[in-house]
Order: sequence, then structure tokens, then C-alpha cells
Amino acid sequence: MIRLLKSNPSISYLVITFVISWLFWFSPIFIDLPDDIYFSIIVVGGFGPAISGLVLLHLQSSKKITIASRSLFWIVSFAFALLLAMTHYLVNNEARLGKFWFKLKDIGLIAIVILLLCSLFLGLLASNSKNNDLKENYLKSLIFDKTKIKWYVLAVLFYPVLYILGFAFGELFGFGTSESLFTPDIYDVPGFLLIFFLAGAEEFGWRGFLQKELQKKYNPLISAIIISIAWTLWHIPLHYNGFYDSGIFGRLLLSFQLGILFTWFYNKSGYSILTVMLLHTMNNWVGNIFGTSYYPAMALGIILFIFFIINNKMWQMKNYHIKFYSTEKSLKSST
Repeated sequence: MIRLLKSNPSISYLVITFVISWLFWFSPIFIDLPDDIYFSIIVVGGFGPAISGLVLLHLQSSKKITIASRSLFWIVSFAFALLLAMTHYLVNNEARLGKFWFKLKDIGLIAIVILLLCSLFLGLLASNSKNNDLKENYLKSLIFDKTKIKWYVLAVLFYPVLYILGFAFGELFGFGTSESLFTPDIYDVPGFLLIFFLAGAEEFGWRGFLQKELQKKYNPLISAIIISIAWTLWHIPLHYNGFYDSGIFGRLLLSFQLGILFTWFYNKSGYSILTVMLLHTMNNWVGNIFGTSYYPAMALGIILFIFFIINNKMWQMKNYHIKFYSTEKSLKSST
């Protein structure tokens, strides 16, 4: 069984990810769950990519899963648990948060235990970023790297700039815009940080593991298309269990756009998961803060979509395997 999983890591990743996520995400369709259990089940399902990537990373290295850095393990575990506790407090004090977080209002013991286990798993993931015994340890790129600061900044600013430009063009040319450009709310800060952790649970798998494997065989464009289709199918249960209101076709179009964007940032930043985590977080969160005009923002997005493909020559094969190892060696020499 282990030999079979190691022989085709890309397919193994997809099978493990879908089994874990769909097992949890389809359950609310067949079982009437309390809000807090529903919330925790959705969170656990979202860890499918990270669990799959971590398991296969250790199998490829013939190493057991262990806590490599106890300090990182406890810092990240405590941080995620604290954010959940803060969100619970804010929800019970009628703070203006997204509707999903309100399912934490009356949380029971079972949900608390499940979410604490999620916190510990995030700590385990973070601790393995310090594990020098793992081959092709893409988790190393989770660690802050001062040479990649410009990419972190670009990832944080990309969506606010896109929304602001969309709003400005909408106002200038008479397209419909949101009521206001900027609606800051201090209570969105815990939501932003929670999304950052949950985005990591996805990106550890999709970009960190799967893209690493696919780009050994295919060019970045084909790799991005494969991931976009798989990413869309992965979300299907969330469109049926009430988590999302939109249709699956819209999800597919969004996945293609994000797949190209995330691929460009991941490759250009030297395969930095932290960069893509920040970008993913901003994509999920910035709509709660910045208004825009739909059609100008969409037009700008299409222009950028084409730019990313041409700029990175995504139709050409990249010698990802060698580049990854050179990046890995430089990381080892700096620790």
C-alpha cells in the first residue's frame, strides 16, 4: 500500500484529500447537525489537503510523523485556539462578523474538542517546517524569509489595489459600484487571522505538495489547470451542504483565475507557501472591507490573468525539480 502511494504522489494526494474532505463535508447533507458541530466539521474537512500533503511528505522521506519543533508546535496551536476563543467572545457580544463565524455562538463540548484537535494539527504542520530530515520539505517555505518581503507585500496589496482600481473605474465611467470603498471594522481582525490559518491548510496541499509534483511532469499552465479542476471538484460538497450559495460553474471560473494567479505568485516567489497563504487570505477577506465595481474589476482581472501567463511563459516547462533543490539547499544553509 505504501509503495502504491509513493509511486504516484499526485494521484495519491488527490485520493486522500477527497476522501478526507468529502467524508466530513457531505455528512451535513445526511445528518442534521447543530451549528457548532457543523462549523467544526467544515473546518476539519478543510484540512484534507494539508493532511494528505503531510502524510505523503513523510512517506516519501520514509520518516514517521513527529513534532520537529516543540516551540512552533505550541505557538501555532495556542494562536489558533486563542483566535477561536476571541471569535466566540465577539460573536456573543454581537460583533459584526461574517455569518459563518456566528455558528460559534453557542459552542458545545464536542465542537470544542474537534477544534482543539485542529489547533494541534496546525501546530504539527508548522513544527515540520523545521524538519531537516524530510525530502523536498516544501513546509520550509512557511518560515518568514526576509529575502521574500517584496512578495509578501505584493500578496497583501494585490486584492486591495484591484478593488480600489475597480471602484475608481466604476465611478469614472458610470458602472455600478458598492455603497462605499472602505468599511473598516476592527472585529474583522480575528476573522482575517483565522482565514490565514485555514488558507494555510489548503495551500500546504494544493500549491505546496501537488503543484510541486505536477511541475516535475507538466508546464505551469497545465499544472494550474489540473489543480483548478481538482480544486473545483473538491468544493462540490460545500455547494450542496449549504456553505456556499453560488453555483459550481461560477466556482470553476473562479478556480481557473485563482489557479493561474496563485501559480504565478508561487513560482515567482521561489515556491513560498507563506506568500500564497497571504494572497489566499486576502482573496477571501478583502471583500468584507473594500468595495468595488464588478465589471471594471473583472476586466482588470482578465488583463492580469493574461499578463501572468505571458510573463511567466507558463506554457514552457520549468526545471522545477532542480530549482526546488537549490532553494532547499539555500534554506538549509541559512538555518
